[in-house]
Amino acid sequence: MRWLSAGGFPDGGVVKALRSVGRMAAVVSVLLVVVVGSGFLIRSCVDAMSASRSTVEAYFRAIGSGDHEGACALLARSARDKLMAEQGTSSCPLAVAAIAEAMSPREREELARFEVEVDEHLWGDGRTELHLSGRDPLGLEYVALDDEYDREVIVDWGFNAMRLR
Repeated sequence: MRWLSAGGFPDGGVVKALRSVGRMAAVVSVLLVVVVGSGFLIRSCVDAMSASRSTVEAYFRAIGSGDHEGACALLARSARDKLMAEQGTSSCPLAVAAIAEAMSPREREELARFEVEVDEHLWGDGRTELHLSGRDPLGLEYVALDDEYDREVIVDWGFNAMRLR
């Protein structure tokens, strides 16, 4: 015959039950930390992608609305040099104007309201790389961004811009 303690557990069972409850609480605590931590990580990724997408959208919209200086302000020095070489101009605003002039008024109007869709987002060492999906009116497809003077700017575009893969 087994004797029951005050809590209705066999002798020594109270200690075992408390240990079991303690283990279960530890497991639940670890799972809670993992779930909450994952939520913060996911939110951080979404926020980073949203900020990068906003920079690219601002660049597209500046070109579409005729804000040549504004578009250039969203480019790093190396990107401005690349754009001027591609367009065969002596200044970034002239290069942006050449892009805009090659578009119809309707295309510029659409570009001024364009919303960028991102298929892939990579980041590391302060650099962010986006693979644009859907319609890409400027044909950039891949865009790399980095921080310059405490703000995010476009540093390169095209397939060769992707370094984080």
